Amino acid sequence: MSVKADRRQLYKRGLQIELIMIYNYNKLRLRINEVCGDVVKFAERLKCDKRTVADKLSEERDFSQSDIELICQILDIPRSEIYDYFFDAIG
Repeated sequence: MSVKADRRQLYKRGLQIELIMIYNYNKLRLRINEVCGDVVKFAERLKCDKRTVADKLSEERDFSQSDIELICQILDIPRSEIYDYFFDAIG
């Protein structure tokens, strides 16, 4: 799987330090399949291109706040569980 990590840069004493976050979207993928059947049908409900959805699930692109809100509505994900679906970092 190709993974583009969330990159954050910190500067301390003139040194550049790069923190890399890799997110685990397995729970989100399972929920998509459970509710919509597959990513293609999910993309249709999201009114989004299936390639865009695939890119976001493989971390080639980021989920926006509005993406997360709409996805939670479509997949009936409670606000209290957003972290589990979107911010479960690996490592």
